[in-house]
Amino acid sequence: QRRAAAASRFQHWLREGAGVVHISGKPGSGKSTLMKLLLSDERTKQELEAWAGPKQLAFAHFSFWLSGERLQYSLEGLHRSILFETLIQCPELIPSVFPQAYKNFSKAKADESIDELFFSSSNIKKAFTDLIARPPPPGYRFCLFIDGLDEYGGDVVDELEHQRLADALNSWAAHPDVKILASSRPHREFEDTFSNDQRIRLHELTKSDIVLAGRQMFERDKSFES
Repeated sequence: QRRAAAASRFQHWLREGAGVVHISGKPGSGKSTLMKLLLSDERTKQELEAWAGPKQLAFAHFSFWLSGERLQYSLEGLHRSILFETLIQCPELIPSVFPQAYKNFSKAKADESIDELFFSSSNIKKAFTDLIARPPPPGYRFCLFIDGLDEYGGDVVDELEHQRLADALNSWAAHPDVKILASSRPHREFEDTFSNDQRIRLHELTKSDIVLAGRQMFERDKSFES
């Protein structure tokens, strides 16, 4: 019954809701698995298209991963990934998001790095700010799925940086044409920042499944037989 209620609330958010929905879960509770399932389920896109209505929908995602390369656990990596996925879906926005690159791309010399010329960290940050962090262009609606907020920053856990990240997500989703699904472990900086009314405590919904899976694993292992 609790699962059905959570699913109903989430479906309503996809179709009509706003702001940030926070999937909070202890390690191993299935946060990333759920995010992958939601991303691949066609019903997610259908509900978001209903939310977008006559506006153009851009649906993008990013997963922080502390064991990966720097871009996989950094804000720049998030910026690059969201920009790429959004502009693939809405290429007509490229001239306004990267005006210099669009104008001068053909003028670059053969020995010059296109990435260094037009896609430096500062340019990427500005482009992301222009596209997402400010009110989005008229006629568009953006939905972002961001997994693993607690892995932002790599091995060094910085509560202040995590707090700034949570504040940034709330700021981006303050506009009615932007909303975000985010997942993390139940760290204080995320629990205190995101609305409790839009939180799914996944470990409370999957506890019985984890217990059952553990019991079955032990029952199959002959070394635990009496």
